[in-house]
Amino acid sequence: MSRFATPVLAAALLLAAAGCAGDDATRVTLTNEDCTYEGPDSVKAGTVALDIENESGEVGTFELVQLDAASGDEELEAYVTAEQGRIDGGDEPQGTPDFVTGVLRVEVDPGEVSVLTAGLTAGDHAVLCSTGVPATSVHATASFEAT
Repeated sequence: MSRFATPVLAAALLLAAAGCAGDDATRVTLTNEDCTYEGPDSVKAGTVALDIENESGEVGTFELVQLDAASGDEELEAYVTAEQGRIDGGDEPQGTPDFVTGVLRVEVDPGEVSVLTAGLTAGDHAVLCSTGVPATSVHATASFEAT
């Protein structure tokens, strides 16, 4: 199974800044094997809230990022593969790549659920996920668009 998750096109709702997360919320889930985004493939720019769930056995780091206009899912997947290769080889990961701009980063303890509320500008976004401090694995969701 690829470390790169395919978005699930569900009828999930994006929440406003009030942050009243619920069963219908857009959700990013981190497991020991993957990081998945469940929600619409296009959202309105502005304030959004994502339910963040860490189902892994380690501290999970979730970073909401905006991809540069020229970048896409293939470049994001290549970045994840290279980062995991560095970790597997005993090296430190390089961190957030140059082709993305960090929007917000949160850490969530194992088994916990949190809400990541941030303002999105128009463009493609994704969530970078890692387990452990320092990172023992790196994943990314497929991108979704803010319009």
